[in-house]
Amino acid sequence: MSQNNQSKVLVTSGLSHLGSHLILQLLQKGYQVRGIVCDLNDKNSKRLKKLTANAFQDLELIQINPLDQTSWSEAIQDCIYVCHIPNGSSNNTQRDEMKPMECTKLLLKACSTSTTIRRLVITSSDQAIVGSSIIEGKIYSEEDWSDANDPNIQPCSKCKILTEKAAWEFVKALKGKNKMELVVINPGDMYGPIITGTTCHNLEIVKNLLEKKIPIVPKICLRIVDVRDVAAVHIAAMTSARAPGNRYLTISENVWIKDIAGYLAEEFESQGYKISKEETPLFVVKGAALVNKSLKQVIPAIGKTAIFQNNKVVKDLGLKFRQVAITIVDMAYSAIDNGLIKKTT
Repeated sequence: MSQNNQSKVLVTSGLSHLGSHLILQLLQKGYQVRGIVCDLNDKNSKRLKKLTANAFQDLELIQINPLDQTSWSEAIQDCIYVCHIPNGSSNNTQRDEMKPMECTKLLLKACSTSTTIRRLVITSSDQAIVGSSIIEGKIYSEEDWSDANDPNIQPCSKCKILTEKAAWEFVKALKGKNKMELVVINPGDMYGPIITGTTCHNLEIVKNLLEKKIPIVPKICLRIVDVRDVAAVHIAAMTSARAPGNRYLTISENVWIKDIAGYLAEEFESQGYKISKEETPLFVVKGAALVNKSLKQVIPAIGKTAIFQNNKVVKDLGLKFRQVAITIVDMAYSAIDNGLIKKTT
């Protein structure tokens, strides 16, 4: 039995791409885990329980009202650590966009009055560091903050920036016995296996390439990291003596969408998939943006690469990044197995 068997961890957004991997890895290391899910009767909640059936500890799943202070106080009861993955909204109203920040503030308040919580690890985003308007030639690190008022920023990215800033301000203002330790993880675009059947935003590029819904590939560079590595970083950040008070930019490498198409083609074209690897000229995207307004948000990123430093997470937390080619292929196979990507006939 692991020495962690007396340490209970609360994981929010337990069925998310990251949350499910985090729960699985925590259980494998012997931690007691309480996971928050939207619906206890959902088929993916049951699947997560089944996936973790052979772990050292039984997985406890709960359902709460995230906008209720009492619900958070009850959720963290007897927990020593909290790994909080703010859950974005699919709605477009300003209130819904800010809902993750409201929920995070309620969780922070609950943790500050807890007698058991030692440390809170929050998932933010590299968007809180790099932002939407990339400065070419600049080397980005944890010291940088992106502008929440940038006209090119997407609502979900703006919410991540404001949520992280609110967390740091809240913890900084705590006094005496209410003080607690905070660590923030700033991952790039998370790819990798889907283990519960719950889809995720980043799967769309892989899915559309394999199903040939992208006839010409946009010249966009993604900052990719394997979701399994991000989960491992959260666990290391819970207990590392170096971690409190730090942000950790967690990106493996820059990868063009054309390269992703190449990884998929090498693995799957022999299986009957036809994948386009031809890049879209900028003028074509600009023309399409006249009809599809959402494309205007990607135009500033076309052809640009953000240079970043990821040595802090390697040095402090001992992370070793997986190769992105493996990450992409593993994600594709998991999505095919889960029926999220069509199989070739």
